[in-house]
Amino acid sequence: GCEKLPVCNLMKNAAPGKDWWGNTDDIVNTCHDPPMKFPHCGRQIRPSMDSSRQGNDIINVSSSSSASDSAGGISSSEDDLSLPGCILANGTLLNLNQVQKKQLKEKVRAMNSEVPIYGCVIRKSSIYGATRSLDISRKYAEVYLPFKEQMLTLQLHGKKWEVRCRVKNNKTKRLMRGWKHFARGNSLWLGDVCLFELLRNKKKYVMNLHIIRKSLYKRK
Repeated sequence: GCEKLPVCNLMKNAAPGKDWWGNTDDIVNTCHDPPMKFPHCGRQIRPSMDSSRQGNDIINVSSSSSASDSAGGISSSEDDLSLPGCILANGTLLNLNQVQKKQLKEKVRAMNSEVPIYGCVIRKSSIYGATRSLDISRKYAEVYLPFKEQMLTLQLHGKKWEVRCRVKNNKTKRLMRGWKHFARGNSLWLGDVCLFELLRNKKKYVMNLHIIRKSLYKRK
């Protein structure tokens, strides 16, 4: 089964089945140190032993705002500071109206994850074209996805998708092969918000997905 990931065992370039999970033959367990404070979430994080559930949450929100398709997003200090417990891609909050922001904050608070949630707005490159992909910011990827290339398991509504995740030159991570099937299978649209919740798994990287829809209109 999967559990929420304890921050105390995070080691850069560690594989999920080894140092991340407290293999004391290889590393010194840092769980005895005081709880760490992360600058991006502004709160103390302690290890959790609670069992997780498969991602199955979708929130529908009416919105007239638009999502840009710039590769790096729009830099904004608002994204870094205004949502404790969540790391947002640059420009995310700038693309949401007040209703969407409220739903986002309520959802992150309700999830109560020990590890910061990663959130981003769906852009054209993620749902159109032959090579659809989604980028995960360097701020999140370097700490919580410390590998060069790996398969991720994305979970939503009891279903699973295997997606290839690869590091880019600027140290961001890109979801590639397999992402197109996830996007199509869940009818993602421009302006939808995807929240990634990293779970504890001794054999592989598993993430629950939570979607906040931009529109209430029925998806095909």
